[in-house]
Amino acid sequence: MTQEGFKRKLTAVLSADAVGYSRLMGEDEAATVQTITSYRNVISTLIKQHYGTVIDSPGDNLLAEFASVVDAVQCAVAIQKELETCNEELAEDRRMEFRIGINLGDVIYEKERIYGEGVNIAARIESLADGGGISVSGTVYDQVKNKLNLGYEYRGAHSLKNIEEPVRLYRVLMEPGAAGKLIGEEKLKPMQKNAHTRKICIAVLPFENLFDHPDEDYFSRGFVEDLITDLAHFQSLQVISSYSSRKIGAESRSAIDAARELAVDYLLNGNLRHKSDHVRITVQLLDSSDGRIVWAERYDAPMDTIFEIQDDIVERVVGAISTQIDKALLTIAHKKPLTSLAAYDCWLRGMDQMRRGTPEADLEARRILKKALEIDPNYSRAYAGLSLSHFNTWSCQLWEQYEETAHRAYDYALEASRLDETDHVVQMILGRILVYRHQYDVAEVHLDKSLAFNSSDADSLVEIALSKTILGKAAEGEQLFLKAVRLNPYRNVSYYPYGAYTYFFQRQYETAIETALKGQLTVWVDLPAFLAAAYAYTGRQQEAEHYLDIFIDDFAKKITSGHRPQPREVIDWMKKALPFKHDDDTQLMVQGILLAGLDGHR
Repeated sequence: MTQEGFKRKLTAVLSADAVGYSRLMGEDEAATVQTITSYRNVISTLIKQHYGTVIDSPGDNLLAEFASVVDAVQCAVAIQKELETCNEELAEDRRMEFRIGINLGDVIYEKERIYGEGVNIAARIESLADGGGISVSGTVYDQVKNKLNLGYEYRGAHSLKNIEEPVRLYRVLMEPGAAGKLIGEEKLKPMQKNAHTRKICIAVLPFENLFDHPDEDYFSRGFVEDLITDLAHFQSLQVISSYSSRKIGAESRSAIDAARELAVDYLLNGNLRHKSDHVRITVQLLDSSDGRIVWAERYDAPMDTIFEIQDDIVERVVGAISTQIDKALLTIAHKKPLTSLAAYDCWLRGMDQMRRGTPEADLEARRILKKALEIDPNYSRAYAGLSLSHFNTWSCQLWEQYEETAHRAYDYALEASRLDETDHVVQMILGRILVYRHQYDVAEVHLDKSLAFNSSDADSLVEIALSKTILGKAAEGEQLFLKAVRLNPYRNVSYYPYGAYTYFFQRQYETAIETALKGQLTVWVDLPAFLAAAYAYTGRQQEAEHYLDIFIDDFAKKITSGHRPQPREVIDWMKKALPFKHDDDTQLMVQGILLAGLDGHR
């Protein structure tokens, strides 16, 4: 059937999905099936009461449509309120929350099924909703904003996977007193006009298809679409839509000239070739100001699982491009006086200072990041950076300032998240700080949000890997570490300590030792302690005592202001520096350094 032959209609689509369903199934499959069945019946009944129709309900998902967008939103609110009541009757660890997304759009319908972009957008924005919350697209908000006794929070325009144009996103505010409120939109508009916060603009041109068969164009088109979507997750980048990118590539004059006219800073182009059982993809990143090749790479991979290969290559390209652009911008920023920097330049320079790992560098980072807030008082990354600088101080360096700096780290992270809940870096930072506040469950929510918003930022992945290890999920942390190494092989040295921790807490001591020795031992005060413990657990006492000596010397220098620490002092610090969720992990750490000789340390 041709596209013109499809039956189409404008409808409100509601997509609902259970949060944490896989975890609940893993803990108690029978109870989870009983709960999901009960909740699905509640949801289906409310949909019918609000004149909607359930289209599909596989597993923990449910899809429905409504002729009226007002009915759809009222139904979503009724669902969340009813499920909240249902949850009160369950134990806290067995409660089940649903995310709901609603979109008003054109769909294709066939018998009792609907599909197409209108459905896809509903599913995409549902994944961005909070547990127990409702997200609606801009088309829904425009229709209901003055018709319902609700409030709304604007969450920005999002580039969604396989959706050509960005979609405005709103969170529905159901709390008493929220009616008529609109949070966020008016505040964000002036920021978009501020030249100091202009993002780097990149266009991904259509990749040349060098496959033997023209009908394999789908791979080239799909690859470019996925690349555009994944690039759009990076806060530093503004990504031109695929439609505009195709226009640039189709211009008779130079693509570089067309890019300059559209104020595009970088062009990404390339080609794909299928040879035997391999696919080869070549990519180039060009600076539109002079046509210079900033970065280029070639990827070869087997064709056995073509879509997994595509996802893998997209992630590697995205990570490499983002890293390359940030390096180029940082080089330029270092040549400018602080007074002339843009807010994002300040973020880059502040983070560069913090990587040096000294109290003096952290102080300089704060000075730079506060300059960013002078440029843009609503810049969430600046607050996130300030949070990190204080986190570094109390977790690694000036231990006597613990209480003050711990509170500051938390307050700055909260403010960063309040300003932008969709920034993956902000969510990672807040999640990590909540781990150290022993708020383990809510911490994991923010860490998982960070991964959902952007799973290709290698620097964030290793931080989340360590947090997952502290939460008792070292195997999950290991996979994040390995992915980070793959995505950003140039930063391996700084990533290895994170990997060493994931292996240690899986009791893989030899691998932990091998991984730790690839990095810089003094990057963290406690890393030599874990090396000592790993050696002790493998029966190599001489090596264990050697690394314990290194640890104690560094501990005296950085933590106890020069005096030789007592064993109890060291253990208390280790427990605070790594606040494990499970006592077994704490004991593994403590017993390891005692076995290495801490009690009788000379």
